[in-house]
Amino acid sequence: MDSLDQVEEWRRLKELYARMNEGELEVVANEAYDLTEIARPLLKDEIARRGLPIQLRTERSQRPPVAPVNRDFSTSKLDLVVAGTYWELEDARKVKQMLDGAGVPCYWGQNNIENPEELKSSFEKGVDLTVREEDRSRVMAGIAQLFAGEPEEGEAGDCNFVCPKCHSPEIVFHELDPDTATFDWSCDACGHEWKDEGVEHEA
Repeated sequence: MDSLDQVEEWRRLKELYARMNEGELEVVANEAYDLTEIARPLLKDEIARRGLPIQLRTERSQRPPVAPVNRDFSTSKLDLVVAGTYWELEDARKVKQMLDGAGVPCYWGQNNIENPEELKSSFEKGVDLTVREEDRSRVMAGIAQLFAGEPEEGEAGDCNFVCPKCHSPEIVFHELDPDTATFDWSCDACGHEWKDEGVEHEA
């Protein structure tokens, strides 16, 4: 790779990591042993810039740890809140795919089904989407962005639940202004406040 290619790769990766949320950075960090010599320090710098407690795994595990099965798990033990109601299965599929990609657990209907495809009830009366209370603001930001319009070229599949100023995922949704049809947001990390129509603005 020549010097121009290296500079372009450095810029691309820096922008990529800046757009990722905390969960996505952690996934990449867990496989840091596969990253290039350019990518690894950039990932480490982005994690340090946000002050996240994430360590880079630089060696491949010979035997991946097996997560213990919690047979006593029940969604009733989670502090779930409603993040939206859907009347079309296709819309529910889009939201489910987006949240799965961001690593955010979600549940559907009165029985808290994980996959909307498995719902036995009809969408005609509306099906509630519930998420953990701590995820609600991020989820609503992502949903607003998802249904605001078609993503720009090269951004398909991106799910940026982040502040447009500091790129922190610690954003808070306050309210929808019915007079202007705009969303009110703030960032717990840097204190930035902004309004938009559900589309993340550039910093």
